[in-house]
Amino acid sequence: MFKNPFFSLLFLVLMWGINWPINKIGLSYTSPANYVELRFLVGTVTMFIIAAVSKNLILPRLRDLPIILTVGIFQMGLLIILSNYGLYLIGAGKAAFLIFTTSIWIIPLSLFFGEKMNWLGGLSLVLGIAGAVLLVGPWHPGKENEWLGDSLLLLSSFSWAIGILCARHMKWHRPPIQLLPWQLLLATICTTLYAY
Repeated sequence: MFKNPFFSLLFLVLMWGINWPINKIGLSYTSPANYVELRFLVGTVTMFIIAAVSKNLILPRLRDLPIILTVGIFQMGLLIILSNYGLYLIGAGKAAFLIFTTSIWIIPLSLFFGEKMNWLGGLSLVLGIAGAVLLVGPWHPGKENEWLGDSLLLLSSFSWAIGILCARHMKWHRPPIQLLPWQLLLATICTTLYAY
């Protein structure tokens, strides 16, 4: 079934779509800081076990630190902290839309990495920003802190875009499965310190 690209895409869309309402439910039982800390703790322990069982558990070297730091901070730590606080303040549907504005931010940020923008990229950028402004503009009546939730999710999306571009353009000296446990560990340490 999953060899068919259509079913793989459908499965991915369903999993990412279900993720937001489930996280919203989780946030009704605890604070965003504790929820983030718990998610990273479980994910880190699980990834260390997977890496050990698959014989991919290694000690990182000094040259691995830049990719561990950038992915661990931008694509994991900041992304999840900001998105969970934003999700805590607004509805799951709107939160999911705002977090996935990542592709909008990748277009202008990629210019700093030497990529070129064609007319289609420019049009995508303009339409994407227009759609986000229509959704979060001041003309929408909302809850008291909804503007804060919107801002946190847009910042989270921006952080994710930075992490994606760094992961794409920086030198990986080891396979991602060997560095992922350490990136998660860094994000866990940061979020645990923040939570306490």
